[in-house]
Amino acid sequence: MKVEFTKDWCMTMANIEARAAELHDGCQMPMEQARELAKSEATPAPNMTADDLMRLIGRYVEACDDLGDGLFEKPLTTTDALHAKACGLHAQILAEVYRLHAEAGEAHRLRESERALVATLRDEMDEGLRLRELGGARPDEGITAMTERIVAENAQLRAQLATFTPLRAKGVVDADDNLDCWDTNPYEICTRHVAALNEKDPAAMWRVVQLFARDEAVPGA
Repeated sequence: MKVEFTKDWCMTMANIEARAAELHDGCQMPMEQARELAKSEATPAPNMTADDLMRLIGRYVEACDDLGDGLFEKPLTTTDALHAKACGLHAQILAEVYRLHAEAGEAHRLRESERALVATLRDEMDEGLRLRELGGARPDEGITAMTERIVAENAQLRAQLATFTPLRAKGVVDADDNLDCWDTNPYEICTRHVAALNEKDPAAMWRVVQLFARDEAVPGA
């Protein structure tokens, strides 16, 4: 922690010195004043109100007027000091403007996120209503309750189906699975009938199948 703090402090001091050099070279500001201004810029300040910003702009305008009044009659040191003051106020105004732009961008991002969330919720509500209609939800049922009821009903139907005895029969069908007749063991009707049908209409491809199970080849076919 101590090493990290020292590293951050060194970076801050380097940034202050770089900013001071920039003010000194660009604004012809004395180095000591440039350092003080750079330190003030590096120190976080509370957010301004609209009135605070307007007062700051007024101070900047006054500083520019003071600098311009009798510019060529003032000593160089006085001109430098007034110039430094105007530069410092201008830097504060710019910092506040940048902050306001950043806040406006964040507010816009939050509004877009809110719109997307509302749209998603509406889509989910519409999907929920569609599922309720498909599932035949009762007036007092939510989606979860309806789903649990349908799953329980399906399980009950599967249990009932398991108790039924399969139909053991065979039938004669054509190539399109159209049923012509059916018979039980020993399936004599089907065997004789399929031969007669194929002799009459070979293109129909009549065959004997086991009903509700699988196709069964006809011996000798």
